[in-house]
Amino acid sequence: LLNNSLYSINETLNEWFASSDPNHEWTSYLPDYIDVSPFIAGVLTIGFIFGAYMAETFRGAIMAVDKGELEAAKAYGMSPVLSFRRILLPQMIRHALPGFGNNWLVLLKTTALVSIIGLEDMVRMSSLAAGTTKMPFTFYMA
Repeated sequence: LLNNSLYSINETLNEWFASSDPNHEWTSYLPDYIDVSPFIAGVLTIGFIFGAYMAETFRGAIMAVDKGELEAAKAYGMSPVLSFRRILLPQMIRHALPGFGNNWLVLLKTTALVSIIGLEDMVRMSSLAAGTTKMPFTFYMA
């Protein structure tokens, strides 16, 4: 039953998004062109990617805590918030810190790519301004 419903959802999405007709109803609501600065696009992309990495790190840390610990907290009558704060969180942090640190180091190295996007944009603008004013040293030295 689950397989059939997933198959029908997949078929529906394929018909809707991958149709040969380029004039869908939903595309009429979208603007023709969305102007996003390269820096914002880079920040959003890195944010989405590393958000997924961090979520996976914490998911693995939560799954590393023995299920019996939470069952014991429930048996003692702890609320879910209290059992998370006193039982799950201290043990989870111990498992999450190495992966969290690794993700931050990779993120630090990846942010250099966003600075290159900004550098390329600044060099292009300097070239345009230098070509217009015929004073290249003014823009390249700034």
